[in-house]
Amino acid sequence: MMSFRKRRPARFTLIALAIPAVFLAACAPYQPPAFLQNTAGAPVILHDQTYTGEAFTLRYPVGWRVITPPAEAAESVVLAGENCQIVHVSTIPLQPPSPPECPAELMRFEPLEQQGIYVYGGALAENWDTFAPVFSQITASLTANG
Repeated sequence: MMSFRKRRPARFTLIALAIPAVFLAACAPYQPPAFLQNTAGAPVILHDQTYTGEAFTLRYPVGWRVITPPAEAAESVVLAGENCQIVHVSTIPLQPPSPPECPAELMRFEPLEQQGIYVYGGALAENWDTFAPVFSQITASLTANG
């Protein structure tokens, strides 16, 4: 007697085995890649021209760059405006950096210490009159956290 049963193609069998394998693979625990895991160092939040770190919070001017240090360093932030205007805020007394693109030595404010936070500011002599009020606004907004 001859059988009229249709033969299933090999392709159908492979698909039938692959679908459950995909679902089983989805049940494996997820390991995020190393670059997506938390980095070392204190977290900071930049929102609405406000810098918030573990030690202090401050407001910075619109358009200024916010530069944070390496993770192993003490908490600090460098705020850099146009025309070599710079404000350095730190939890330890440090010598503030000078931007490499500045053509001359910066005039500097005497370092301030507020609630254990050290603030330095500097600008070129020709920008001093516009920088001084900005520096005052930044230092007035500075508050210690914790």
